[in-house]
Amino acid sequence: MVRWKGTYRQWGVRAKVRAAEVCDLATSLGKEADTLTRTLQLEREGIKE
Repeated sequence: MVRWKGTYRQWGVRAKVRAAEVCDLATSLGKEADTLTRTLQLEREGIKE
């Protein structure tokens, strides 16, 4: 029983770490996407002008 508790705790920690990594990745990707869309919009506006 003690072994199971230990593995469950380890899995919980791993899951939290993995979730944090995924969140960081998502935020960085979102920032990149924002900058890309902004540059595209600026280019389009420049073409229109």
